[in-house]
Amino acid sequence: MILDLQTIILLITLGAFVGVAAGLLGIGGGGIIVPALTAIFLMQGMAQSEVVHMALGTSMATIVVTSFSSLRAHHKRQGVLWDVVKMMAPGIVIGTFLATFLASVLSSLYLEVFFSIFMAYVSL
Repeated sequence: MILDLQTIILLITLGAFVGVAAGLLGIGGGGIIVPALTAIFLMQGMAQSEVVHMALGTSMATIVVTSFSSLRAHHKRQGVLWDVVKMMAPGIVIGTFLATFLASVLSSLYLEVFFSIFMAYVSL
């Protein structure tokens, strides 16, 4: 995928839109980012069998950055229950590895269906 100026502007605009929507409305940015990135990647000529994997992976990478930023901000205000975090951490790590492995062996069709069902459930 070649990042020309148009694509860079498109990605920056998408990031800004998702940031504002998530900040104002409290929605999960992944629900916007994944379909938008899928469309952008297809527009760039990426193989259809790879676009959903790439969109989900890119979305998860942005979640890591924003999660650490949020954690730091909440920690400054003493809003983090570290005992709870310590208890949850092993499950989060194990779940992350299992989900990553599962996503790597599933075809794009199954990921698309799962994501669509999940988003329908969340919207309800």
